[in-house]
Amino acid sequence: LISGGDRKNNTGSGYSLTDVATTHSAYLAPYVSVNEKGRFFIVPPASHIGQLYMSKHNDKNVLPWAVIAGINNSRITTIAGIEEKFSEESLVDLNDFGITTIHNYENIIFYLNNQRTAVKENSVLRFTHNREALIELELSMYKKLEQYQWQFFGDDLKIRIEKTANDVCEYYKVNDGISSYKNEFIATNEMIDAQIGVLNTYVEMTGVMETIVLQVSVLRTGGISRLFE
Repeated sequence: LISGGDRKNNTGSGYSLTDVATTHSAYLAPYVSVNEKGRFFIVPPASHIGQLYMSKHNDKNVLPWAVIAGINNSRITTIAGIEEKFSEESLVDLNDFGITTIHNYENIIFYLNNQRTAVKENSVLRFTHNREALIELELSMYKKLEQYQWQFFGDDLKIRIEKTANDVCEYYKVNDGISSYKNEFIATNEMIDAQIGVLNTYVEMTGVMETIVLQVSVLRTGGISRLFE
């Protein structure tokens, strides 16, 4: 602790994550071990994790916002080990702090334990897959709306723009990129004079199950039938 406690044992330093472009940033830990011609080196994990994310863009069967976390979805096959195996308590603390951690299963399978951006507040954009989905949605919108540039204002233009935007959003909803959406095209008299139109897109992002809570209840004989009758 920087202040308080026993100052003789004070480390004199503190740690924090960036306050700039937090939804576009991710921190990884720990360092990983790689084997180069029989020699082992401890290196930062960014390039190895980056390969996992880039692989989504090279596989037509995987969507860019697919979740990269967990034993089944984020196996890292390009490393030989990790510098430190965090305890379960440390994994929780690092996740809450905003750090994506590399863990292993039975000392054989290496994988990402979570998927966090550097966002500190309780926002859906603290999860990497939501940030990725939003990026892809924005790119799709830009591409589809280009056809309406330099079109005359009018009710017909509003209808066509909103339909195009709805079609884009529906694709992302069907494919678990977003869970709900609403599009509204606005062009006031002042905006028309300035030759500007505004499309307001409202979206709700998706959620994935990060934590499984197991609750076991012991009942007397016949208790289950009475509980669910």
